[in-house]
Amino acid sequence: MERIGFERGMSFLAGKVDVKTMVTDAHPQIMAVMKRCEKYEGIGHQIDVWHGGKNLTKRFVKAASEERCKPLMPWVPAIKNHFWYVSKSCGGNADTLSLESFHSHMLMYCSKRHAFKYIGYSTRDLLAAMDHKTHLDLKGVRSYRSDQTVYSPLQHLR
Repeated sequence: MERIGFERGMSFLAGKVDVKTMVTDAHPQIMAVMKRCEKYEGIGHQIDVWHGGKNLTKRFVKAASEERCKPLMPWVPAIKNHFWYVSKSCGGNADTLSLESFHSHMLMYCSKRHAFKYIGYSTRDLLAAMDHKTHLDLKGVRSYRSDQTVYSPLQHLR
């Protein structure tokens, strides 16, 4: 039903509004339609912040409930808080430096080009989180745009 309602709404808007980006909840059918349907090819798709945070937290809690991933559980609140902080402070820019930094650490340890067994991926995931946390404690650096010292926006998570 949700997919049908979405498609009817998009058809209604088609001749009246030039839709550049569509923000929806994380409904799998809508995500699939946006990804595969040619008529939505030029339209960006984003998940609203509330659903994004909820889904992220749910996935981390599920992963941390497994015996070998128990050390991840204490990190779940900090990860959730970081997600909310980045969402609030990004000024509408989804590609913020802090979020990209975390993703960069994840990709260094968990490349998308390789398939890992679950234990290997879990271990690499934890290493990425620990490495990222280590870099939060770095001192500020000089901004190339001004003479101000710029501090990590993630230092509040310590």
